[in-house]
Amino acid sequence: MGNIKHEQTAPTRYIQPTTDPDYRIYSDYQEAQLNVLGLIAQDNIGVINPEYLPYVRKKITTSEIFDRDSYRVYYEAVCALHDRGLMPDSRVVIKYLRENNLHNICTAYDVVSLAQFGAFGLNSYYWVDVLRGMWDMMQIRRLAGDVSNMELYGNPPAEVAAEFVSRMLEIVKDETQQQTAKSASEEQYRLAQQMYDLTMQGKELPGIIYTHVPELNEKTGGIHPGELCLIAGRPGMGKTEQALLFMSHCAMKQGKPTFYASFEMKPRELINRLAVRIAGVDQLKARTMSLRPDEYDAYQGALMKLSKMPVTFHSDPTLAGVLNAIDVWVKSTQNPGPVFIDYLQLMNNSKASNREREIGEISAALKQLAQRLNIPIILLSQLNRQVEARTDKRPMLSDLRDSGSIEQDADMVIFLYRPEYYGITVDDVGESTEGLTEFIISKSRGGGFVGTVKHDPAKAAPSQPVYNAVVLPPRGTGESFVVPF
Repeated sequence: MGNIKHEQTAPTRYIQPTTDPDYRIYSDYQEAQLNVLGLIAQDNIGVINPEYLPYVRKKITTSEIFDRDSYRVYYEAVCALHDRGLMPDSRVVIKYLRENNLHNICTAYDVVSLAQFGAFGLNSYYWVDVLRGMWDMMQIRRLAGDVSNMELYGNPPAEVAAEFVSRMLEIVKDETQQQTAKSASEEQYRLAQQMYDLTMQGKELPGIIYTHVPELNEKTGGIHPGELCLIAGRPGMGKTEQALLFMSHCAMKQGKPTFYASFEMKPRELINRLAVRIAGVDQLKARTMSLRPDEYDAYQGALMKLSKMPVTFHSDPTLAGVLNAIDVWVKSTQNPGPVFIDYLQLMNNSKASNREREIGEISAALKQLAQRLNIPIILLSQLNRQVEARTDKRPMLSDLRDSGSIEQDADMVIFLYRPEYYGITVDDVGESTEGLTEFIISKSRGGGFVGTVKHDPAKAAPSQPVYNAVVLPPRGTGESFVVPF
């Protein structure tokens, strides 16, 4: 290894250099580290190739990639100096190490000795890629061992699979982000061109889902792929009913396969509740089968329609179970639509230390999942009792239960309010509130409408997609554009 002075670790077993694959992997890993660090240590590297160090930092995202303390400390020092705009030549690095009491871990001799390794040429970037690739493979091998241990200790298969997927994505996320990065201007123009073509042809915009409430579609422009929409309200406001109507509209009117996770009601109960609403019959009469012949025909007709609805139900409330089930569903479904989760406070994550942190981790994980799979997720949530103590019972963002991070993670927050529930029979202008639901849009990250949408199903017109004009800038002008939703 040249003249580098570093700590030696005694091998636990004798290694045959010519036949043992572990030795060859170790040897190649050492060579890769020395070539990468050795080229950085060249005092004139910033002049010869100023792009080399930024490339290294993009690939080598953590000093943990280096297996010796001296290497790690040296790389951290180089990055710290580079952040300050300084060229990390040997003298500057040595001074930095002394000022920060790190010169006993990485000595001046270590720094100077590194410079004799690595020479700028065609292989410079090659060694950076090799080092990162070998590190990723080592992490994958380590992950495989951990997964085997989880299986041996009797962890549920869903939890093992979810842990494997989550950690595997964490290992390769840097590479994935670099490979999928695109020019912002090109991506914006491509999206706008696609929207323009589809709008002029009168078709739905791709991936956007519309609710069963026409007034809400008009104000929001629908819910887009990758968004987390929170629908919240106190008990009795009709969260589950609105979610079921929303789900059936997406599945039956828009023809989109849907995923519905319910931790409070069984699939049979959900379908029955939806059939009762569609048929317009009394729920108690349907439950006790005391319907009139005409009501029975309407009820059976609704059930027949719902039997053809492309929906997948899920009932495991654990975060790992939900994430894994949605992941599998998306990958096995052609053109998957929205995901509905009823509701947030019934989910649990065994890894969290307290309830507030647990709720925050769940909402953050769902937001990340929506973005990664590029699907809309509609999450139902309870509200705390502060609402009941106010004269005006309309909810606010501060009423969200357990954690303020729910508001941060959600792209859109919609509160449900029924004046009739609180004994208010007429509104401010004297109109009846019977059957009226207020959709209070308190947050819209997309820059859409913020305010109240009133919906009375007895007066509502059939829900139709909302289309908006898209004006394209001339190609190559670099001008910005606005898509009004």
